Amino acid sequence: MMKERKLKQQSSDKVVTVYGNDTVTITGMANSTRELKSGGTRNSQFRFMDIWARENGQWKNVGCAGVPIVEKSKPVAEAAKP
Repeated sequence: MMKERKLKQQSSDKVVTVYGNDTVTITGMANSTRELKSGGTRNSQFRFMDIWARENGQWKNVGCAGVPIVEKSKPVAEAAKP
């Protein structure tokens, strides 16, 4: 059974915010392309936030979140208009 495979991922609109000496957040938008089991590809966009903390002199990723960006769909009556 073939799993999906990530082909490409790019990020943009990155904003790095430093809190004190030991915490950083990175926010931005990512675009990814995946190869599907069916043979096609799927493109997706999402906003992300990563949280980094310095512990004993080492930076560690202590949290992350991503929210997909989807196109707003048209109301059914409007989509049916020629």
